[in-house]
Amino acid sequence: MIDVPLPTELAQPGALGRRTDLVLAQRISVRTAWWADELAKHSLGDEMFSTADASLTRADVFALAEGARRDAAGARRLLWATLAWGTGTKNRNNRARIAAVAAAPERIGEALAQAASLAQTDADSAYRVMAPEGRNLVRFMGPPFSTKFLYFAGGGEADHPCLILDSFVAAALTRLPAPSTWRPPGQRFWWPASTYAAYTELLQRWSSEASTAQHRDVAADEIERWLFAHGGRRS
Repeated sequence: MIDVPLPTELAQPGALGRRTDLVLAQRISVRTAWWADELAKHSLGDEMFSTADASLTRADVFALAEGARRDAAGARRLLWATLAWGTGTKNRNNRARIAAVAAAPERIGEALAQAASLAQTDADSAYRVMAPEGRNLVRFMGPPFSTKFLYFAGGGEADHPCLILDSFVAAALTRLPAPSTWRPPGQRFWWPASTYAAYTELLQRWSSEASTAQHRDVAADEIERWLFAHGGRRS
C-alpha cells in the first residue's frame, strides 16, 4: 500500500460538493458536425455518438459504456465520445487518431472492447491492453486519453476501478507529500501500468477515508476531479 495521507482538505465536510454536479454533470463543448464529417470520411459515420446539442457531459459518455464492452463498433463509439469530451472544441490530434483507428478498425476495436471489459475489475490489465509492450494502442493517443476511455467504460459506477490520470491530475499529485518508496507520476504523458495501478489504488483508499471523514459515500472520481482542479495551482 502507498503510504500517502489523504489531503487534509478532503477530510472536511462539504469539500467536494455533490457527485451529481461535480462529476456526472461536467459539461464540455464539442464540435459535433466536425466529428460527424471526419468519421464519415473513413466510413465510420454510423459510429457517431449521439448528442442533443454541441456538448457532452460525463453522464452522456458513460451511457456508451455497455456497448463498448459488447463489441468493436461500440468500443470505437465510446472512444470517439471520449476523445470529443477530452479535447472539447480544439480537437487536437483527433484527425490523426481517427485515421489510425480507421487503418485497422477491427483489430483496434476488438482490443478496445477487451480493455473496456477488463476495466470493470482490473485497472492494471486494462491499461496494459491500451499500452501493449509500452506502445500506444491508438497512435497519437497516450495514457491521458487511454485512462479516460477506461474510466468511461465503467458507465458511471461509483466503485469502478479505473480513473482518469492526465497531466493536471499528475501535477497535483507531485505536489503532495509522498514517501520515497513511491514516485508519483510527473507531468509527462507516459506512465507504466504499475504507476497507473498504484494511482488507482491510492484514490480508492482515499475515497474510503474521505467517506469516513465526511460521513457520506465519496467516490474515487470525485477525488480525481478535485485533483484535476488543483493541477494548475502552483505551490
